[in-house]
Amino acid sequence: GPPGSGAERLCSMVADRYLHADPPHFTFDQIVQDAMAAGTVAARKLTRKVNKLSKKPGAKLPLKMRTKLVHKRLMSNVCRFRGYILEGYPTTYEEAKALFTEKVLEEGEEEEAPEEEEDEVADAGAEEGEEGEEEEEAPAPAEEEDEDEEGDGKPTFQLNKAVVPEFVVALHSKAEVCKTRIFSGLATRPSNEEEFALKTAEYYKANFTQDGTPGTADFFSEVAGAQVLQIDADASNETDAFQSLRVYLESRGQFFNYLKSEEERCRDLSLEVAHREREEDERARAAKAAQEAKESELRKATADYEADRRKNIADSEATHLENEVLPLRQYLMVNVVPTLSEGLAEICKEQPEDPIEYLAQYLFAHAQDIAGSLTEL
Repeated sequence: GPPGSGAERLCSMVADRYLHADPPHFTFDQIVQDAMAAGTVAARKLTRKVNKLSKKPGAKLPLKMRTKLVHKRLMSNVCRFRGYILEGYPTTYEEAKALFTEKVLEEGEEEEAPEEEEDEVADAGAEEGEEGEEEEEAPAPAEEEDEDEEGDGKPTFQLNKAVVPEFVVALHSKAEVCKTRIFSGLATRPSNEEEFALKTAEYYKANFTQDGTPGTADFFSEVAGAQVLQIDADASNETDAFQSLRVYLESRGQFFNYLKSEEERCRDLSLEVAHREREEDERARAAKAAQEAKESELRKATADYEADRRKNIADSEATHLENEVLPLRQYLMVNVVPTLSEGLAEICKEQPEDPIEYLAQYLFAHAQDIAGSLTEL
């Protein structure tokens, strides 16, 4: 679809549902970035080429170089046996033809040696880019494809079934809606208005020509024999579009790509949710037990503190009372106890009939002695 049609979001949803945990969901820019990050001499050449072209609006890598980079990625085992999602590429009929067709070898003609190393792909592309740099620096009618039409001895091409996709989706959206979608964050590319206008113009020029030139979708429907799903991104929301995609992808039955079935995914999800709930319950119980233990320790510490405080208060009161009683004791020992002791001694000596009356009279008789002692004090 055109830039800003929301293809990246739908591709991510399809990859998450139908592909493995690390889905081969590619864009052309990502493939180029991966090739430049290889750390080889060829990767550095490719980097210089890309950096140079990035300064010129609309400039592209040569078609042969683009084709080799993408073809190399699609021929990887993970793409061949698990499937892949190629977002936003090819954008023209010529790119689709170059990527998904292969030359039919004449009798006695040898097949070109496969490029086993990514360095070779990048190196070949970098060299071609350096030789034919001026041809691809700005948008222009494809020169490479015209070569096929020259002469009667042109080579014959056939569909490359090893990489051609089984399902193709074409999104349609008006330029104004695409622009709004990009700058509201619902789509990620292009990153600025100038790039958006340029890529939109390129897309419409390649796919909606007035002279009847075939577009990208025409290649898949006419050459590849695929039923292209047409989605109006403006007339349907993301959920409806994805539901249409699901019906389209599963129209030939549930396909097998070594992944779990929907029932198994739901069962695993339910088990995972139950496991998380058990873990949450265990954490809650552990937290509650820890809180109760903490509260118990706090209550014990508070009780011990209160017991110590009460003991200290009792000891303090006893000491205070003893200190208050001490002067009275001294008074009794000096002024009362001696006379009272002498009276008791007299009672023992005389042994009167009424000892209480005798003691009272004795104390009364010696009251002056007590008064004298108080005077001296």
